[in-house]
Amino acid sequence: MNSIIGLVNGLAQAAANGVNAVIDILNSLSFKVPDWVPELGGKTFGFDLPKVSAPQIPLLAGGAVITQPTLAMMGEYQGAGRNPEIVAPEDKLRGIFAESLGPLLELLTELLALLRDGGDQEIVIRFAASGGLEQLVRLLLPYIDREQTRVGAKLVTGGVY
Repeated sequence: MNSIIGLVNGLAQAAANGVNAVIDILNSLSFKVPDWVPELGGKTFGFDLPKVSAPQIPLLAGGAVITQPTLAMMGEYQGAGRNPEIVAPEDKLRGIFAESLGPLLELLTELLALLRDGGDQEIVIRFAASGGLEQLVRLLLPYIDREQTRVGAKLVTGGVY
């Protein structure tokens, strides 16, 4: 499919190049009216046509931000069956992320507030042994350790990690 899109894009570009060659020729033409012609004498006339660009069909496997109607090829990359593209309005994606990450962000906000307050309070984090949460805790612990050292808070974690 990429080959076909490449061919179509190439043909469109070749056509635009041909039109632009004609435009270049026309733009190079001009003539000067002899001085003795009333009202127009001494003036130069010619073309000043803008060049054209060829519309291209974009390949979106690398991602894109679409802000107007656009013809595009999606799912054109190898492995699209295992790693499909998602096409959705930005507000829908933001809603999905907010719904999914909201509770975690609330927890992290509370944790950071507690760590910032410092003092001699003890912070206890309990979690179930699940792969995703374990990975999250492994990622967060260096940051939590650094912050607790900075403010002198004590951090006790429970669970498997």
